[in-house]
Amino acid sequence: MTINALVEIGDSTVAPLLIGLIGDEDESIRNAAVHGLAQIGDGSAVQPLISSLQDKPAKSTASYIINALGRLQDMLAWTTLVNILKMETDNDLCCAAANALVMLDNVQAERLLMPLLKSDRTEQHLAALDALSSITTPEIIRALSDCLPTAPQERRLQVIRKWNASGNLNTVPALLALLRDQQEEPKVRSAAADALGNLKAKDAVPQLLSLIDHQDTAIVASVIDALGKIGDHRAILKLIDKLYDNRVATYLSHRVYDWAEIALRKIGTPECIQAMNEAFRKRNSLKQEMKSDDQ
Repeated sequence: MTINALVEIGDSTVAPLLIGLIGDEDESIRNAAVHGLAQIGDGSAVQPLISSLQDKPAKSTASYIINALGRLQDMLAWTTLVNILKMETDNDLCCAAANALVMLDNVQAERLLMPLLKSDRTEQHLAALDALSSITTPEIIRALSDCLPTAPQERRLQVIRKWNASGNLNTVPALLALLRDQQEEPKVRSAAADALGNLKAKDAVPQLLSLIDHQDTAIVASVIDALGKIGDHRAILKLIDKLYDNRVATYLSHRVYDWAEIALRKIGTPECIQAMNEAFRKRNSLKQEMKSDDQ
């Protein structure tokens, strides 16, 4: 019987079988067993998982174990996870421990992690930054915003992804600050625009509109998509303008046209539908003229 089949059974009789596989020689089997224990949620696995961490397993297995200890939500794991955060020098394992602590008790974790945002140890600082982005209180968002400018790009993107997934409008001011920052990387500004669109943040509409003609195509794509998702009437005329780009024969213009059409379709007012139909007719007419010129 496979590990997946055992997990699907899902009762307490399965846990001992999976616990027995934590020490398997095959790394993929070890990892699957640990993942399965986290899915089943059987508290009897906590102590064996802690013990297996003390045996210094491979990094991938250690990551699975740390994540499982968080998901099992047994405070017996708290001290072990805190020690990893204090002693571990690997960035990924530190991050895993910090996130597991938030899963166990986000209030206690907040008190522990907030001072680490100012830690001289890079792995602790980045772990706190990553884990705290799951908590969207105004105080934490402000603290993270202060740290983001000096964080590596991938960490900034990870924070934005978590804010995006949170669905919490408390994150809108911080996301707007990232979007406005002309010194920020286009990839980060684009991610901020995506998040604002998913949050349907109407407060972001003026800033998004100001970037609709930006020279970076990734930013333009994210801005137009965000405006479509937000569905605010203030964006309609600007989006309609994008249906009539003067660079109609260029590849970029075709893409902008498509993005604008999708956004207008999402907004879906009669004005949007009429504009799309008219633009389609004019576009087809222009194509026919261009074909005639070629002949």
